Amino acid sequence: MLCLNRSEWCSLVDQRAPGSSPLNGQVGGDSADGQVLMYVSGVTYPLLTARLEIFPLDDRDAEAFVRYRQDEDIARWQGWDPTYAISDATELIAAQPVADLPVDGGWFQLAIRDRHTATLLGEAAIHCLDELADTYEIGITLASTSQHRGVASEADKRILNHLFTTGNAHRVTANCDARNIAVARLVVGAGMRQESRQFDLEFFKGEWITLEGYAILKSEHLDRG
Repeated sequence: MLCLNRSEWCSLVDQRAPGSSPLNGQVGGDSADGQVLMYVSGVTYPLLTARLEIFPLDDRDAEAFVRYRQDEDIARWQGWDPTYAISDATELIAAQPVADLPVDGGWFQLAIRDRHTATLLGEAAIHCLDELADTYEIGITLASTSQHRGVASEADKRILNHLFTTGNAHRVTANCDARNIAVARLVVGAGMRQESRQFDLEFFKGEWITLEGYAILKSEHLDRG
């Protein structure tokens, strides 16, 4: 299971606060296959890779989204539990910001889909840290059937590029449970360095967890090419 964080699920708020985001305009457009795309300050979703399309989570994703969130092995690492319901997904989707990136302190959920079949493979969460200028946190969760295929790495690298270019981020961070070795490999593979290891930081789901923190600067990302 690949998941970088869980704090985004613990409190869902409406992120469409006025004046908080530099990217807050939206108009609609149509792709060649009739899919409505989102244009925000000149930016068009989806973000594309060789195999993936990454697009703001919406109603068409809800059923598949709920199915993998009910997986006990996935819920283990996150702030929800296997009772996650379609009503929870509907609430989360309704609170999505109408912008390219979240407002300060907010979260934005991106669907990671197969580019050719539109199958939902997982999600990426982007958090704009309000206490640090030009800094974002990212998290990725994949359905069990989408793991061990390089999907998380492909999505992670594309989203990092999006944050450092479109978002003009100075720094991007990620946090993970120290036992989640797959996530550590993922973020290090994307160029992040480990900056912290906080022992028994939080009592969560009946046990103490140790949290590891990772980060990468824009200059480091650009140097990687």
